[in-house]
Amino acid sequence: MKQIRFKKLAFLIVRKLRIPLWIQKILYDLFYRLESILKYGDPFFARIICFEINTGCNRKCTYCPVSLDKENINNLMSWETFKAGIRQLKEIKFSGSIMYHFYNEPLMDNRIVEFVQYTTNELPGAISRIFTNSDYLNLELAEALFSAGLNDIHITDHNLTKGRIAKRVSPIVEKFKNRVTVDEGLGHSADRPIDNRGGLIDVVALGATEYLRKDCKVVWEEVKIDVNGNVLLCTNDYYRQHIFGNINKQNFKDIWFGEEYSRVRNNLRKGLAEYDICLKCNYASPEKIK
Repeated sequence: MKQIRFKKLAFLIVRKLRIPLWIQKILYDLFYRLESILKYGDPFFARIICFEINTGCNRKCTYCPVSLDKENINNLMSWETFKAGIRQLKEIKFSGSIMYHFYNEPLMDNRIVEFVQYTTNELPGAISRIFTNSDYLNLELAEALFSAGLNDIHITDHNLTKGRIAKRVSPIVEKFKNRVTVDEGLGHSADRPIDNRGGLIDVVALGATEYLRKDCKVVWEEVKIDVNGNVLLCTNDYYRQHIFGNINKQNFKDIWFGEEYSRVRNNLRKGLAEYDICLKCNYASPEKIK
C-alpha cells in the first residue's frame, strides 16, 4: 500500500509543480521500465490498458474514423469481460494506468462510476484515468468519479473555437485543480499533430500538416481491449484488423508474450513494420520505417 500511495502522490506532485510534459514522460518512462523488468522480465511491458467499455461516440470529428461510419452503434462491454480483464491484471499485480476508451466516449456509459469503483477495489495499485470530450461531464459526475477512486480526467477540446469547453468545465477544474486538465493543442503544433489513424484519415485534405513522429510507442505502450475482449494491435486499428487474442478465452499475460504479438512489438521498436496499417501510419518515422 505504501508503493500505491507513493505513486499516486508522486503523480499529483508532478502535475502541481507543472513540470514540463517532456520531463514527465522521461521520469515516468524510466520508472516504469525498471518496475516492469523487475515484475515481468520485460522493460517494455504495457503501461496502459484501455477497455472499450462502450462503442458509441456522440461526436463525428472529421479527423476521427468514427466520421467515416454512417452508423455509430453503442454496444456495451459485458461486466463478465471487464471483470475477466481486471482479474487477469490483478493476478500479475498490474500497476500502470487503466482507461476506458478506444474510439468511444466513455462518459456515454452510465456504468462508468461502477467501472472506476471496481477498478479501484480490485487494482488499488493502478492509476484509473478518463479521457473524454467532456460533453457528458458535470460537477456531480466528476465528484462521483473521484469518490470512486479516479485519479484524473483529461479533456480533449475538439471544438474549432477553443476556450468554450475550458469555460464550461471551469467549476470542475477549480474544485479538483490538477486532477482535471483541458487539452486544446490537438493539431495546433508540430508535437501535437493530427494522426492519420493508420492511413484512414487524409489529414492534408483537412488542412493539417502530415507530420511524421520519431517512433511508434503506441503498440508497446498501450493495449486496447475492445468491447468483445479482443486484444488489438494499437489505438489506430479502428477496424480491428489485427487481433492477438481474447481475454475471455486466454490469459492477458499469455497473449502479451504470444509469438506474433511479441515479434510485431519488437520489430516496431527497431523501426521495422510488417503490417500495411503501420506502413501508412504517421505515428512512425520515415528514417526508421520504410
